Amino acid sequence: MKLALQNTRWRHLKTLHIYKIVAFHKYFIEATNEPCVVYTREDGKDKRKWVRPLSEFMDGRFKRIFD
Repeated sequence: MKLALQNTRWRHLKTLHIYKIVAFHKYFIEATNEPCVVYTREDGKDKRKWVRPLSEFMDGRFKRIFD
C-alpha cells in the first residue's frame, strides 16, 4: 500500500519547524535505491528543498500535523 504523503504537513520535533512534503516516491538514493521524501519549510523564509530517505523521515524525527 502506498502512503499518501504528498502535500502533507509535518513538525520537526527538535526544531519545531513545520515542513510540507512536495514529492514522494519520485526520487531515490542512488546507492541503495531507497525512496526519498522531498520537503520544504512552511513557517519561514527558507524555501529550500530538503531530501531524506523515507525511512529516516519516518523514524520519529517528524510528527504529522492533521488540520
